[in-house]
Amino acid sequence: MKNLALCSALVACFAAAPAMAATTSEAQVYAAVQNKEWTKAEALLREGLKQTPSDAQQLLNLAYVLQSAGRKDEASEIYGKVLAMDSNPIVTMDSDEKLKAKILAKRRMTAMAAQP
Repeated sequence: MKNLALCSALVACFAAAPAMAATTSEAQVYAAVQNKEWTKAEALLREGLKQTPSDAQQLLNLAYVLQSAGRKDEASEIYGKVLAMDSNPIVTMDSDEKLKAKILAKRRMTAMAAQP
């Protein structure tokens, strides 16, 4: 339950990004995103991914951070990694809507491609 509450707060900031995995400092990532400190958020997420490199939730959050920092090619590559994964965990959106990680990755890639 505690993770779900933290996830909801983080998801609100990510505007429909997936919930945060417990392997990174959720509070630090949340604060970095709130302050648009993309470099810091990226570093925290990459550190967490060293411990769990196939964590779809962290990968999706990293892709969001890269996208927000204007690094669309890198974000697209990370979304592609999620789409290529064998697993497809369910993530909870800010609206409490639950989606499979691959569906969210596809939506994000489509939205990013439509942006100028």
